[in-house]
Amino acid sequence: MTHPNWCIIPSTNLQAWPTPCQFSPPPRTQLLASRLNMKSLSSLLEKKRRLEAEREELFRRLEEVEREIKNTQAECGAIYNIDSPILSLPAEITCSIFLQALEFRDEDGCIDTHATELTISHVCRQWRAAAIALPSLWSSFYYHGPSASPATPDRFKAYLDRSKSNTLELWLDLRKTTPDEQVWAILEETIAVVSRWRVVSIFSDSSEIASQLKSKALHAPNLEHLTLQLDLKYTPNRIFRHLEPQFITEGAPKLTSAWLDVSVPVVCLPPISTLTTLRIEFLEDSKAISPILSSAALQSILTLPNLENLSLAEVEIIYEYGFDPSVMRNHPILMNSLRHLRIDYSEDLCRLLPIIRAPLLETLVLLNMSIGFAPSVIPFRTDMPVYSFPSLTSLSLLHKRCDAEPESLWHFVLMTNAARKITVLRGSNLKKGILYNIVQGLPSRMPLWPHLETLTCDFGPLARDFLDVPFEFQLLRKNTEVLTLVTSENWMVALKNHALPNSTFAGLLAIEAVSEGELRHIAPWPPGAHSLSGKRIGFETDRITTRLSESMFAY
Repeated sequence: MTHPNWCIIPSTNLQAWPTPCQFSPPPRTQLLASRLNMKSLSSLLEKKRRLEAEREELFRRLEEVEREIKNTQAECGAIYNIDSPILSLPAEITCSIFLQALEFRDEDGCIDTHATELTISHVCRQWRAAAIALPSLWSSFYYHGPSASPATPDRFKAYLDRSKSNTLELWLDLRKTTPDEQVWAILEETIAVVSRWRVVSIFSDSSEIASQLKSKALHAPNLEHLTLQLDLKYTPNRIFRHLEPQFITEGAPKLTSAWLDVSVPVVCLPPISTLTTLRIEFLEDSKAISPILSSAALQSILTLPNLENLSLAEVEIIYEYGFDPSVMRNHPILMNSLRHLRIDYSEDLCRLLPIIRAPLLETLVLLNMSIGFAPSVIPFRTDMPVYSFPSLTSLSLLHKRCDAEPESLWHFVLMTNAARKITVLRGSNLKKGILYNIVQGLPSRMPLWPHLETLTCDFGPLARDFLDVPFEFQLLRKNTEVLTLVTSENWMVALKNHALPNSTFAGLLAIEAVSEGELRHIAPWPPGAHSLSGKRIGFETDRITTRLSESMFAY
């Protein structure tokens, strides 16, 4: 029989274990102490549970007190508000103030992207009732992705409900996010209300989202402006040949303005036949590859019947037989509605300028390319007539160089003969600047912008030999009227430190010195862009304008 105090443990060394007589039960005093400890522990645990219950009761009571304080405060506020002038305003005026708050712009002209409507609806009961009953207040919605935006699908649905049947202004920034359940929910809700779109901006870098946008035949009867920036890679040898829409394929009859990144024409082109403003531009830090436009596609864009504003940045062109500028010289491109033209990093398109006829063109902006035309495009003799844009008032030359032949330079000056304001900005090499090349290379009999009133330049840290360039330019113009030169304060300092070498320079220029920041500030493009974009959601920061204002210098 086994002893009650034995425990059997296998061991290879049986002599190491004690014999049964060595085991003994614990003393009686130890058993009593153990029972007392258990009783004390039970009592302490009971006390802990009681205290926790008291704490929960205190928390509950604290919440009740907080609610009572808020209710009392609201009652006090209601009494104070009885005589508040702003709460005595008619509901129509209150709602008008709310709508004006949506359009508030800061000192830089930027619209506050925070949810102003939510703030308004949480001030007081009267304002909340007025705000929720005002559909226009809830017609704008911003979404910046699941990690960066407080907006959720539920909030989006609430906005859609409160906005009733109003047309919508939507801003969806889906960049740098992996499409998840929330992103797909927002996108599905957006597509579901396509009939209410008015101003829509979609930013993405996901091919999945682009595919989703194209997957359904959409009709957008109220859409006026579309920003679509998908930033997608595609095969560089793909040529954009046709203008058939791949997105909103059922039409958008009111669409007048579109801002597309360079990947969109190839992968997700919206309908563009009714556009008055078209921007196809390469985004800063973009991974997309510039499209290659066939000459047929380019001609279709240039001849859009209502096109007033056109900006093309880093767009390559492949000239097919019959459309080369040298062949088209006797068959000009008619752009009868064009008013504002901007070309950036596209010398292929610049080559077409001599064969473009744009009687209403007011502003011409050329960036980051040389002024040069093929000899086969421009007239053979300088005494041959040259088409001049008759309505041109503003010419901006934002170049890195001007290494054009004298014939091309001469032709360009005659084309832009009507300009009244010229802005010239550039980088470092002064001898590559257009003013220097005009002074050095054109014949003295050449008429230079006879209607010019204001010349804006930033000459940078000019050497002594270049201080007289603007004066010689004005002498060469042979115009008796004083020319206003807007330039930097730094140039004025350099001018004061060096006497002018020629006394005939006196009185030629009325010089206005401004700060570097003011001088390099580039006005938004196109002129009046904010009127195109609606109340709150307009063009995102213009990367071309931003890049120029931060880094370019004049010459």
